Amino acid sequence: MTRRELMAFSKIASIATYHKCIRELDAFGYIRYQPSYHPKLGSRVYWPAGWEAAG
Repeated sequence: MTRRELMAFSKIASIATYHKCIRELDAFGYIRYQPSYHPKLGSRVYWPAGWEAAG
């Protein structure tokens, strides 16, 4: 999923708000986020062990 898709799905309009939310989710242990800092490589997001993504 791309940042653009996730922002639209979440109703987040600001990139700053998106990054704030991602950092908070990582800090609170809901996800593990590894930013790539490379324009062509995506960042990595991991679910905690034992969690499954609802599909």
